[in-house]
Amino acid sequence: MTPDEAAVYVNLQTVQDYLSEREKAFLVLVDEAGTEITLPSRMPLFCFRRARTDPGCKDCYRDCLAPGLKSGAAEWGRICAHGLEHIVVRTSFGGAKGAESGESRFFLIAGRCADKNIAELTRVTAAFYRLPLLLGRTDPEESAEDERLAAGAYDLTARELAVLRHMARGLGNKDIAALLYVSPNTIKTHINHILAKMGAKNRTEASLLALQNGLTVDP
Repeated sequence: MTPDEAAVYVNLQTVQDYLSEREKAFLVLVDEAGTEITLPSRMPLFCFRRARTDPGCKDCYRDCLAPGLKSGAAEWGRICAHGLEHIVVRTSFGGAKGAESGESRFFLIAGRCADKNIAELTRVTAAFYRLPLLLGRTDPEESAEDERLAAGAYDLTARELAVLRHMARGLGNKDIAALLYVSPNTIKTHINHILAKMGAKNRTEASLLALQNGLTVDP
């Protein structure tokens, strides 16, 4: 990922976080395979916990995309098996192939939070994600190599990298501790080390640096 591409992702994440707070919904940008492009915002912890044991939850993004990929719809909705409502917006964001063909390769998936129905997602929010914007995507081998180099540059241990990935997804110390089978105090220590090594002031800044350097993780 080039510095210019990284800046696009970080700025897009900032806008996404703002819209998440404004619309009271979780927002995530994915490609046509259901792979996350930006970090999920306000994603319900329920989804993370279910994904550990429910294959359906793990493939949720892909299932959300399926109806629109077949029909070519610009916007569609889906309610998952657990009753969480989603809306999918076909964006204008795309890589080189998408720009040449005029077809979008990226999709916004928005979900309901408890205090607001996702149907209230405003036209302004959807319109933003339909603005033309070119996003690059490297192949999986290049992404893995970029991730390895980035982790090495910050001198992160394997456990610190695991904590950073979960932290970047918005999980709190207790939830990370449960996932990694350690105490919350141990996670707190790891996070302090991560912030110091990355030169980050807080969790949000560390998460953005992780995104900028390709330190992403599958659901």
